[in-house]
Amino acid sequence: MPILLGKRGEPLQQLMNFCVVVPVFLAMGFSLSFLGGVTGYHSFYTQFPEVNTTTTTGALNKHNSLIKGVSVSSLNLGAMVGCLSTMYLGNKLGRRKTIFIGALVALAGTILQCAAFSLAQLIVSRGEFLATQNTSGSD
Repeated sequence: MPILLGKRGEPLQQLMNFCVVVPVFLAMGFSLSFLGGVTGYHSFYTQFPEVNTTTTTGALNKHNSLIKGVSVSSLNLGAMVGCLSTMYLGNKLGRRKTIFIGALVALAGTILQCAAFSLAQLIVSRGEFLATQNTSGSD
């Protein structure tokens, strides 16, 4: 049984899990922040008025806040799809082909996100982008 940092067996497994889980949670929070700070810019909510919570008030502000939350958190739905698809594709295609497919989908998601002209396109591209971030790191 291998020894790493003086640990073996169950303590080694816990250390390895910790070394994987902590960076994933940090990266997930970092990925969620990509859109969150941008939504308050005038140029952004001019393009996507459905997420304008800066200049709206009342019921419209509450509705826009909900839509803004959905658009920012659509990353989580993409993460779930990426994890579940990797569970199937990773075994069927192997790691290299799964990573290659993930890279292609990430490229498409990035292009769509950068070129988004409607809120629906932005939400779909964000989910697509993160779905592949989970597949490209699988071992």
